[in-house]
Amino acid sequence: MLLDPGRMDEVERLADREGRTVRVGGNGPASRAAAQILEYLSGARRRFDVPVVVDGTAFQRDVWRALARIGYGRTITYGDLAARAGHPGASRAVGSACGMNPVPILVPCHRVIASGGRIGGFSGGLEIKTMLLGMEGADASTLVRPIAAKGSGGK
Repeated sequence: MLLDPGRMDEVERLADREGRTVRVGGNGPASRAAAQILEYLSGARRRFDVPVVVDGTAFQRDVWRALARIGYGRTITYGDLAARAGHPGASRAVGSACGMNPVPILVPCHRVIASGGRIGGFSGGLEIKTMLLGMEGADASTLVRPIAAKGSGGK
């Protein structure tokens, strides 16, 4: 599924649902990043070339650097990411670092899945994670979604 950059209503709906604001304009780094994200969502971009500088612990930065090396349309497990980040056996802590990623499309934490084919989590929600993986050509339909907790309305 590709998102037409002319359909900002879809981008705004997703941002509103997460309590975020989307603005594109100007020529600074944030505007270039926003423009590249829209190109990515339209299928016209697979890699980002804007500089990404994020503040975090040394462990988080290790994880985020390893995340940035996961190719378009590829998925790896949290355990594999822990090993790539130099912290084998720290898959739960890696999941937490992914959840703290302040730029989750530029540093693609949606490409990390749980062992056994479970989709895992995503700060933007599982609907968006599934959409991003499907857009990239990863077979998100084979990933096992978690069972909703009782009383959660099935979402």
